[in-house]
Amino acid sequence: MKKKISPQKSFATEVIESFDDFFSHVAQGRPVTVRSVRVDLRPRKRSPREIARLRQHVLGVSQGVMAKLLGVSPVTIQSWEQGLRKPSVMALRFLDEIADSPEHFKSRLFGANKRAA
Repeated sequence: MKKKISPQKSFATEVIESFDDFFSHVAQGRPVTVRSVRVDLRPRKRSPREIARLRQHVLGVSQGVMAKLLGVSPVTIQSWEQGLRKPSVMALRFLDEIADSPEHFKSRLFGANKRAA
């Protein structure tokens, strides 16, 4: 039932044709598989103390290194740890990944130092 999208056809035309194929498939009484996946992607809220602990004790890096890892400024990391600002949803998701797989990020960080040397 999958088709390759032709460069000459518009995306809308392809979608309409796919729906036509689907309805024809159903009208012929052929079985249809429906899958539903639910994923909770809400990041965990973290206190300033938790953010500092994650950086200092889990990764063992400075605010500057943590800032480079997350793509923010060291002042941003400092303001999160002091409770002056809250991390964005994307930053919180990244912090969740770091907390869940610290060894991966340590190897990336410390492996990067070896490559740069």
